[in-house]
Amino acid sequence: MSKVILPMESKKSINVWFVCGLSLCNFDCAYCASGVPNLQGKRTNDREWETEDGAFIFDKVLSWLSKQSYSIGLRLQTIGEPLVSRKFLEGVAYISHSENIRFVELVSNGSLIRKRLPFLKNKCGVDLTKLSMWLTHHHTEITPKEFVDQALYAKDQGVKVIVNSLLFPDNEDSVLKLNQLCKKYEIDINIDLGHNYNDAYPGTDYFAVSQDDRSLLLGELNSNLDVKRAAIVASLKPKGFLCSAGHDYVFISSKGDVFPCRSYYAGDPNNVLGSALDEHFRLNLRQSEYSPCRVRDICSCKEDYLHMQIARTNQTDTKSLGVGYFGAVSDSERSKMESVLLQANETKLIKVLETT
Repeated sequence: MSKVILPMESKKSINVWFVCGLSLCNFDCAYCASGVPNLQGKRTNDREWETEDGAFIFDKVLSWLSKQSYSIGLRLQTIGEPLVSRKFLEGVAYISHSENIRFVELVSNGSLIRKRLPFLKNKCGVDLTKLSMWLTHHHTEITPKEFVDQALYAKDQGVKVIVNSLLFPDNEDSVLKLNQLCKKYEIDINIDLGHNYNDAYPGTDYFAVSQDDRSLLLGELNSNLDVKRAAIVASLKPKGFLCSAGHDYVFISSKGDVFPCRSYYAGDPNNVLGSALDEHFRLNLRQSEYSPCRVRDICSCKEDYLHMQIARTNQTDTKSLGVGYFGAVSDSERSKMESVLLQANETKLIKVLETT
């Protein structure tokens, strides 16, 4: 019997965040979310993949994704830098031609675009109409001018580009310059709160600018403050807040395990829905749009908490998992959010979010 292929518009749209085991990086940021190599972090500087079977699992997960009966928006992330690996880029090109994939979003530091994008385009044959790049500027490793030059090259090749800037205590001038350049060249820019991973900024809070006057930049740069409020709530007390994870969004670990979100993966391995390495496993997602979050600790990743109802906004992007999603926030959820913020320790950051 021949396979029936449903048209894209008739399939349910979902978001998938897959963090594969490619661990090599050409940068060495002290605040890296993947850790520091000499401090037992997952990021590496001496091998391409975290484990010997990393490339094999990568291929298996992409093959599994191509067979799912959903219209998938895929954020394809790495522990390290994606553009260092030809093997990874070949996989990007492969999955971009799957009929059920709406877009493939790469999360990159942007420094190798001029060197690697021609290979991805001309040698691998990626479908540029589906390719998206979330380019995070790392102020300790590359100048705003050099970074935007790389981003502009990708944009000129037809790639959807979003520049992401992280706000830290020591990079106000860099953020302002980056914002200026992006406005000049009409490149979309997002401003996120920098996290104090690895105690890179000793004496600061989880959000490194919580007690810093630089948090005022969020208002000055017209950053999406509703999402920032949701980020703080998610970092303090996400349990009980309504979230669509498990209905229109799943997370896939570097081992191929599928979870409703990364926070469920980090909190309890028993939350696993199945394995993408099992060719017989098919996603069976929750029918209801929202369900109360069961995370006992924190929800730290933007890919996760953007699916909380309190993060719904009037800003969205059709080729990214990092901007946000259209939707309304119920009065009860908004009230719960305000209650959590009121009970939190008073910080300059929270004052900015309350008054802006």
